[in-house]
Amino acid sequence: PKLELRGDVAENWLWATHRFTFAAAVRAAVDTWPDPDRRRLLGLVVMFLHTGRAMDLPVEERPSLAGEPGDPLEAVGRGDAAAAIARALHPGLDLEALAPRLEDLVLGDPVVRPIVVAHAIKTPFAALEEVRELAEHPQARLPLAAALRFLASPLKERRVHDAVTTSIEWVVEGKVPRKLTQ
Repeated sequence: PKLELRGDVAENWLWATHRFTFAAAVRAAVDTWPDPDRRRLLGLVVMFLHTGRAMDLPVEERPSLAGEPGDPLEAVGRGDAAAAIARALHPGLDLEALAPRLEDLVLGDPVVRPIVVAHAIKTPFAALEEVRELAEHPQARLPLAAALRFLASPLKERRVHDAVTTSIEWVVEGKVPRKLTQ
C-alpha cells in the first residue's frame, strides 16, 4: 500500500496483482498441460515472485492472519484492509454466498482506468478459483484475503498526464522509471 501512493517508483498494486494472477494462470496451465516441459513455467513463477520481494511489507508490519467473523465486503467498502483480511480468513465465512456478491462488487465500477478495472476484476476471480483449488489446505483462503486486501487498500489510479510524461521522458530522454522489482 505504501508504494501505491508513491509517484517516484513504477511499482503499485497492479505489479503485485500481476504476480498473483500469473501464478494462478500457471497453476491452471500446469494442471491441464501434459507436456513434461510445463515445469519450466513453475521456475518462471518462482523467479517472478522472487523479483517482487521489494514490494513486500516487512514482516512486523504485515496484518494479522487471525480470522474474525463478519462481512469482508463491508470491510472492503470501508477501506479497512485488516478487517477484510481477517473476515476472509474466518472459517465460518460462506464462500459460495460471498462469491456472487464479490463478483457484483468488482463488476459494479469500483475503479475507472481500464487497466485498473482489469485488475480489479481478474484478481478476485483468480482468488476464488485458487481457494476452490486449495480446498482443504489450511491456508486455502489466503488468495481471497490477498484479493480483498487489494480491493480495500487505497488505489491511486495514476493520472494519464503523469503516465504520458513518464513515457515521453523514457523515450525522448532515456529516463527509465525507477523500479524496485528488477
